[in-house]
Amino acid sequence: MQVEGVDSPDCRCEEGRENIDHVLLHCPRYANLKKETLWGDDLRVSDLSQLLGDPTRVAMTTRFLSQTRRLPQFKAYAIRKGTIA
Repeated sequence: MQVEGVDSPDCRCEEGRENIDHVLLHCPRYANLKKETLWGDDLRVSDLSQLLGDPTRVAMTTRFLSQTRRLPQFKAYAIRKGTIA
């Protein structure tokens, strides 16, 4: 499926395709933000079920995605939570 306005399925980090698995678990572009919002100091998430199988982690994942600004549909959530202008 082609996403309007997206020329390539590859991530800007040039280390994989930009999909949810890559962005949440592997993309080095967001390593610091992931540590701050998803993993903390001693937790390393290794699969999507750890992020999406727990309501608290779903909220953390949503906050992370809104802060990456990769998914515009999360902007309304971020504005309500006061995380972006």
